[in-house]
Amino acid sequence: MLKKVRKGDVIECQVWTIKENYKLGIDIPSKVLAVVFGLVAEFERSLISARTKEALTRIKAEGKKTWEAKRNAEVYAKIGYVKREIARYAW
Repeated sequence: MLKKVRKGDVIECQVWTIKENYKLGIDIPSKVLAVVFGLVAEFERSLISARTKEALTRIKAEGKKTWEAKRNAEVYAKIGYVKREIARYAW
């Protein structure tokens, strides 16, 4: 079907959610619903980010190493550092 599309053609599509059976088309209520879904997703993403930052702050305050130490250890290993030297900085 997409092989027949030419430059300048307009493709119209509808999205249906399976569980709640929402139909997102080109009408106004569908557009409002799509905007609401987007806002909820953005809000949820900011909550996840805040929880992650809080957890990393707590882990660092407890003196534990984060994933950054492991990533740095892998980089040092590729450069040629000995495992004993890496162990001081990693986990």
